[in-house]
Amino acid sequence: CFPAHPDPVPCIYSYVPDSLLELYQTRNDNGDVIIKVQNNEFKIHKNVLETRCPVLNELIGDSNLLALEDIKPKVFEMVVEYLYTGYVLNTNDQLVDNAECLLEAGHRFKLESLKNICIRPLAEHYIVKDNLVDAKILAIRCKSETLNLYLWNLHTFNCNQKFRYSKENMPSDYELWRRGPILGGYLTYLGEEVKKRGFDPQDLLEEK
Repeated sequence: CFPAHPDPVPCIYSYVPDSLLELYQTRNDNGDVIIKVQNNEFKIHKNVLETRCPVLNELIGDSNLLALEDIKPKVFEMVVEYLYTGYVLNTNDQLVDNAECLLEAGHRFKLESLKNICIRPLAEHYIVKDNLVDAKILAIRCKSETLNLYLWNLHTFNCNQKFRYSKENMPSDYELWRRGPILGGYLTYLGEEVKKRGFDPQDLLEEK
């Protein structure tokens, strides 16, 4: 139920074309666009934004300067890394520590594959049975079908009388995949709890 994505280890950059990697490594020297986040400035190549992030490119327009609010510098630094390389390294647990905020950034900038990168660290380090409703609301807010599918499989798997999910006893990806479709149904309980908090579960299926 997780999206295919290589493990976040340093050798991951071997998958990145040399031309893009060189652009990424030299962006502070010859980047022609400046994006300010709080007191931090990020230099980026305009052509990278044009091809990789139409949302940011449209915000910048004909200017070469943009100020962003409501995002942490560390999170935007990972967004920049993703725009150039297609990956986010988990250096010093930065991906684990910022997975929720990075998912929100991926939604904000309409970067679906970046959103998918966040699902595994969320599942392994954030989601437990006591915060499934919060996780469901996060999936709705960020329109993450991948996270929603994971929660659906996790919930239906947990309904099996022979198994009770806990943080110390997580089902494997294979078990979720194998049992989820057999148990079937929808996240009825989570759906009702989400509605109580003023969210509509169907929002996940609607385009903004």
